Amino acid sequence: MNEAHTPIPNFKKQVAIGISIGIVVMSLATPPIFKGIMNQKLDQKVAELRQAGYQIEEVENKSSYLTTDRIFQVQLTGKEDINITSQVEVRFYNLPITDVKLGLKILKIEGLKKPTLKKVIEEQGRLELITPNFQNFTYKIFPIKTKNIYFSGLKGNLYYYNKNLKNEGSLNKFYIRDGNEIVAVTGLRFQHWITPTSYKSNLNGSFHLKINHFQFQISRFNLRNSAYKQGNLYNGEWVLTGNSISLNLNGENFYIKEGKGWINFKNLYIQPQLMEEPLKLLSIIDKMGVEMEIGANLNSLHYNKKGYGNGKFTFHLFSKPVQNLFLTALSRDLSPFKVVINYRGSTQFTQLLFKDLPLYNLFKTEGEFKTVQLLFNGEKNLFILNNSEYTPNQFYQLLSF
Repeated sequence: MNEAHTPIPNFKKQVAIGISIGIVVMSLATPPIFKGIMNQKLDQKVAELRQAGYQIEEVENKSSYLTTDRIFQVQLTGKEDINITSQVEVRFYNLPITDVKLGLKILKIEGLKKPTLKKVIEEQGRLELITPNFQNFTYKIFPIKTKNIYFSGLKGNLYYYNKNLKNEGSLNKFYIRDGNEIVAVTGLRFQHWITPTSYKSNLNGSFHLKINHFQFQISRFNLRNSAYKQGNLYNGEWVLTGNSISLNLNGENFYIKEGKGWINFKNLYIQPQLMEEPLKLLSIIDKMGVEMEIGANLNSLHYNKKGYGNGKFTFHLFSKPVQNLFLTALSRDLSPFKVVINYRGSTQFTQLLFKDLPLYNLFKTEGEFKTVQLLFNGEKNLFILNNSEYTPNQFYQLLSF
């Protein structure tokens, strides 16, 4: 019985040796296998970018057994014929769980009209991206610091897959000085969401602009905009709000505690390639009709440290579908149009802005406020001012008293 069991220890030893050898073989084989898999994905991404029109050329391969390290030269053409040549280094470990690091350095910029800015970007422009799958990216742009330019703390996360993009991040400070001109943005936070049929973005931060004797500052602003595509048409909005808004021009100072401005639109055709063909652009817009609202609401206006109260203004434009909006307006046929203007402001606010204009006498008094409601009905060729009807001639005479 004992002799029958004597081979078992030897069998266990052989199994242990076999497992150990298997582990060693797998460990040795893993880097080449994953190197092949990851490089195949990388080559596929490079091919896709080349097919999209980017000029990409591999200039160096510093890969080793455990790491892949490849360097590419990329050429981009931006707006106003600005050509950017950059070096992109792609590094990752040849292991199952690894992040891909992409380091970008600006080599050359052609077409940039500001030589000082060009030199700074070429000397200090660097970007780093880290991604586990070429869909999710963590990125940061390294600081740029000179006597007149300061750029620091831009970082964020970006997701891109199947034409859907999400980008969110922050910027500590951007500052640029050119003679007596200063532009500064601080504490910026941003989000962007883009799909094939929609666009949304949100920006928060502080802004300061100075040009000679003109200064404009918002201690805290929020800019929100969105667009939703329906066929070739878009519905959307832009909304800007700000706290502690100040404007100073040659010693004249305006201060607004809170302000809001907005634009809403429907059935707007904004395809970029048609922006240089306004007639064709208008001919597409008008086939669906257009609706647009522009408005502003200012709270606690101060002029040279004196309080003037509040004011709110809205402008609505409606257009019925026509064959050609441009030719219709050119022929003075205003029948497709409807315009509605509403204004309400404190007496002091209204006097400050409108007292020296003829239309000031058109305002109604409602307690401590001045108001105006004006409607133009193109179909009836009629003006309605504060519920009173006027023909165009009568209305023009009203403005020219």
